Parts: sequence; C-alpha cells; structure tokens
Amino acid sequence: MTIHGGQEDVTLSPIPLGAADDAERYRQDDAPPGDAPGNTSDSSEPAVTTPTRSVPELLAALRATPADLERLISGQSAESLARPASDGEWGVVEILPHLDDWELVQQKWIHRLLDEDTPTFEPVDDSLWAIERDYAGQPPVESLATFAERRDETAHLLEALDDEAWQREAIHPRVGRITLHQLVERMCDHDARHIEQARDALA
Repeated sequence: MTIHGGQEDVTLSPIPLGAADDAERYRQDDAPPGDAPGNTSDSSEPAVTTPTRSVPELLAALRATPADLERLISGQSAESLARPASDGEWGVVEILPHLDDWELVQQKWIHRLLDEDTPTFEPVDDSLWAIERDYAGQPPVESLATFAERRDETAHLLEALDDEAWQREAIHPRVGRITLHQLVERMCDHDARHIEQARDALA
C-alpha cells in the first residue's frame, strides 16, 4: 500500500479476501464514534440505520470539521500536538493526516457510487498508514491545510447533487448495502470521533 498525501497518484491496495477469515484481520477506521483507533475490525458490524440527520445538516457538519480542527490547534505547541490522548492513542499530529487519507478514500467511494450501479467497495487496510506515511513526522498545520482542501472538494461535489443521487447505493465492506446519505453520515461520525480524540489529547 502506498499513499502520497495531497497528490493524485495515490494507490490504495485492496485487502485480499481469499480465505474465510481474511475479512476479520484487516483494520478499517471509517467507523462511527466508539471504536478506538487501534481496534481491529471484525467485519460484521451491524447494518447502517436510517440517517438521523438531513442532507443540509450533514453538509454543514462536513464543512465545519476543518474549522473546528483549526480552532483546536491554534496556538498549540508542537509538544502539545504530539501528545497522545489519555487512552494512549493518537495525538493531533497523527489524527490530521489520518483524516486526510480517509478523505481520499471516501472521495473515491463517492465517485464510484455516483458513476456505477451499486458498486462494491473493496476493504481498505489502514493499520500501517501511520507508520508508512510517518504521521508523527508530518507538520500538523500542513496536514490540516491538505485535509481542508480535500474536504472542500468533497463538499462541492456533494452540494451539487439532487435528492435522487443521495439515495444511490453501494456495498460497503463492513456494513453491506449503504446509500450515499448513510455513507456521508458515517463520514461525519468519523470526523466527530477524531475531533473528540483531539480534544482529549489537548486537554
């Protein structure tokens, strides 16, 4: 797997699912709040439910995340941004490039969902991303700027869609059949989880 953040030549290798238990080994951190970043996916997550937020609410939440993160890191020292959360998990310096990597994955999924009839998303193993991309060595301000730019692209794409597009479906590797509306709500939940993690790390 190779990821070059902020570039267009990103390659995300799918996880081979040839053996019966292979699906239980990969870690895919696009889950809603509750799972710790170090947890291993069990591939049998309950099916998604009817979205609890409207499309305008979700779009506003997507737009708000970069600004929320900017407020959190403003004025913080390098030591504070590198400090892990209270549970020993990532600090802000790791969270920011992680969000950017997942934004790229979600963009690709959204484009497939819009362009194909019920595409099947291949699993993405993000278990080594922090090591492979040296999350801890990336400047937090630059990581946030890259994520904010990519999130703006995502929001522009989604804001142009009609109601019918939001009901298009795909097959998600963890939860099965999912609409675009449900996928975007999942994105917002993922944001919320890591914003809380960042607040904890900076507390």
